[in-house]
Parts: sequence; structure tokens; C-alpha cells
Amino acid sequence: MIRRLLVAAFTVVALLANVPARGAFTTIVNSPPDVIAPGQVFAADTQINLYPGTSAAPGDFISLGGFNAPAENVELNVLGGYAWSVEAWTGSQLNVSAGLVNGANLLGGRGVMSGGQAHTWSLFAQSHLEMSGGVVTQIFTAGSDSAPDPDSAEFIMTGGAVGLLDATGNVIIQGGSIDDMVFRGAGFVELTGGSIGNDFEVGYVVFGAFPDDPTGETVVGRGGRVTVRGGSIGERMVLYKGKTLDYSGGVIGDAIQAREGSQVNIRGSHFFIDGVELTLPASGELLITQRDVALTGLLADGEPFRFDLHSQPGLGDYFSPDATVAIMLIPEPRSVVAAAALMLAFVVKRATPRLEHQLRSA
Repeated sequence: MIRRLLVAAFTVVALLANVPARGAFTTIVNSPPDVIAPGQVFAADTQINLYPGTSAAPGDFISLGGFNAPAENVELNVLGGYAWSVEAWTGSQLNVSAGLVNGANLLGGRGVMSGGQAHTWSLFAQSHLEMSGGVVTQIFTAGSDSAPDPDSAEFIMTGGAVGLLDATGNVIIQGGSIDDMVFRGAGFVELTGGSIGNDFEVGYVVFGAFPDDPTGETVVGRGGRVTVRGGSIGERMVLYKGKTLDYSGGVIGDAIQAREGSQVNIRGSHFFIDGVELTLPASGELLITQRDVALTGLLADGEPFRFDLHSQPGLGDYFSPDATVAIMLIPEPRSVVAAAALMLAFVVKRATPRLEHQLRSA
């Protein structure tokens, strides 16, 4: 018994050490032993700590502030147990490091997840979530799909695992893994580490928007930029009209689709079309209008890439003739000799799983 109590005490101390520091609190609630009433609203300068043993009934919620209630310096630390639903209003913070939260709703509040589990995070306008660990089934973020908006929610990920990320707000991914992702916003996604799974959609369409064309696709929104400088994206990434991909590092899987009206900018050096090296103008930028050719080269991070610019879908990579493809020369990532050696290895050996697949099917 004493051993178990000591282990529990050390566990609580370790969890509390991971909780971001906030201002001084005039009220501190520890559950257990304190009891939190269903639907209880916590006002300013209050800290609530949920420990192992806390269990909420379905439908019970905890509110950190409210629509007409100040939430300055209100903090909920989920250190264990189970919470059904949490509402974190502007000025409050929800920290999850252990236990389970069914629904975490940031209504202008801030969230930090370093461990534990959550079924759903919902980020409304002006909300901010940082995730470094733990497992989440799905995350939804709010933002504008027509123009960049300073009130858009923001999600920053450095670790952990997410099943579905449906983002209209801005996203920064530096680590961790996302199985499925849709980006609908007019703001940005930045990928420098971690991974996004197959079928990443940038933009979205609706079907049957016009009565006389029930099967027709209509692209919704405009603007939006995905910057890839590291990490990996799986197969069948789709870039819809009005969306831009800036690619300078990392790995993008097979069968990427750049639809009509989209733009792909590739930053690197030693660009080739069907094995013939391209000479760029003094500006260092060149539009690639050719289709049904292979575009290869070195990315800015020094790694090789290959896109097959098929003009028709269904043949692997697809780059619509009405999509814009631009290559942009950057300073040599390494010496000319090393770059030449790397390009030779790129041609005669497999450099990535993507190239291995393409060389086998060539």
C-alpha cells in the first residue's frame, strides 16, 4: 500500500512539473477529493486539477469562464481520470498530460497537450492548441476559407498522434503523426517534421452545388498555402484550385495531384526534364509548361525529388496543364562535386521509397 501511494505521489509530482506556469490563483480545486458539480462554471484566478479517480458522467461539462463570465487566469490540468466535456473560454487554459477528455472545446482559450488521450479537440476563433504528446482521435480548427484571417485558430504539433485533422485554421507541424488531414483554410500549413498520411487534401470541393449539374464539382474558398521543408506526406496528396504548395525539403509520396488553378513552387537546384538539365534565367525562376515528362532535381535540403508531370489523372502523379509549376534556384546545398554525385546516385540507385516504386514501374 505504501509503495503504491509513493508511486502515485511521484506520478502526480511529475505530471505537475509538465504543467505550464500561470499566474497566482485565489482558488484551487483538487478532484478528488473535491467534487466538481455537473455544469460548474469556474471564474477568474482559479486552478482545477483532475487526478486519477475523477470520473464524469456522459453530458457533464466543465466551463472555464463563459460567454458573459470572465476567464482570466483560469486553468484546468487534466492529470488523470476522465472528463466528459470542457469549455475553455478566452483567457483560460486547458492542459492535458494524462487521463482522458472526451470533448475539449477551445472557445478562444488555449490548450496544451503533452500526454493522455482526447477524443475531440474543437478550436474556435482565436483559439490556440499546442500538442507535444498523447493521442487524439480528431481535431477541428476554425478559420476563413476565403482570405487570411488573424482570428483563425492555430494548431502547433511537435509530437503525439492524431487520427483526423480537419483544419480551416493555421497549422504548424514539427513532429508527431497525423493519419488523415484536410486543410480548408486560406491561411497556411507549415511542415518541417513529423508525418501526414495518405490522401492529404488541400482545399475541398462540394458536389451538386448547381441543380443542372448534380455530379459537378465546385471548389470552395480561395487562397491557402502549404509549405513543406521537412517531414513526410503520404500518397495521393491533392492540391485544389487556388491553393499553393511551396516544396523545398522532406518527402511527398506518389500520385500527387495538382488540379486546375493550383500552383506548385519547387525550390532547389540541378533541375532536369527527362534527364536533360535545365538552364534557368538570371532571375533564378522558370515556369515548367511541359507535361508528360519527368521533372527531377535536388531540393533545397539537398535531397532528390521526382515528379512525373502527367497531363491526365490516373497515371500516378497528375499536373493539370492549367496548374502552374515553377522551379526556383537556391544556393548550392553542398559542393558541385557532391551534388553531381548525389544526382548520379539518384539516377542509378533508389533514393527514396517513392523512387524505388517509380523505377520498378518504369
